[in-house]
Amino acid sequence: MTDLRVFFEQRRVGTIDIDRAGPGFAYDPEWIRLRGAFPISTTMPLKPERIASDIFLPWAANLLPESEQLRTLGQLLGMAAGDVVGLLSAIGGDTAGALSIGQPGRTASVQWLVSFVIVRPVLGWTSNWAPLIEAAVGTAIVAFLSFGRVGAPGRAFDLGVARFFGRVSYSFYLLHPLTLIVMWNMPETLGAIIRFGVPVSIVALALFILSTAAVTPLAWGMFQWVERPGVVLGRALAKRLAAHCYYHRHRERMLTL
Repeated sequence: MTDLRVFFEQRRVGTIDIDRAGPGFAYDPEWIRLRGAFPISTTMPLKPERIASDIFLPWAANLLPESEQLRTLGQLLGMAAGDVVGLLSAIGGDTAGALSIGQPGRTASVQWLVSFVIVRPVLGWTSNWAPLIEAAVGTAIVAFLSFGRVGAPGRAFDLGVARFFGRVSYSFYLLHPLTLIVMWNMPETLGAIIRFGVPVSIVALALFILSTAAVTPLAWGMFQWVERPGVVLGRALAKRLAAHCYYHRHRERMLTL
């Protein structure tokens, strides 16, 4: 088996190789010299010397699925569950954590975001295709942020404001048409502002900020007093229904005991 490179996003961290003593790991010299570099494990400090098999293998095994999933994966790939390096070479791009093995991880790209922003200016603000393309690109952005390797920019989703809007996002989505209705019924006012010399982009940004400020408290209230209680009630009803179905399914057996 050829050596396997280990990457953090697009940067090469080191290489997995196999010698007579077994598989081991060595940090890439450029990674060691890199400002902000970090060891991939507390048991594998940053140093130029090769990490021996008895230290490397436990770390590598933790990147793989556990127990039953690992056996199933080995059967699908035709590999033994103990072939840690072989399994990593097969699924190295989908291991747990920020590292990828075999090929660089996919980092967050601004291309989808740029595509989303330029759709209407390119196709025209009144184009019937613009909303469809915006929806498709928006779906791709959400899918990438949810399942892709976002890397360092993904830490922004751990911020309090991001988590807050994540929780109230569905209520926000349901309520935001209220502000759209208001804007739709004030074309003369908006037209006068634009004719006065205010750029359209500034008007759009102001409307976005005002709309967000108006809808956010309503969305929070709807989340607290409608959406969250509804989720709790739905879970309770689902549990009761499951218990009811289980009882009737096994009723005859229970009566014979």
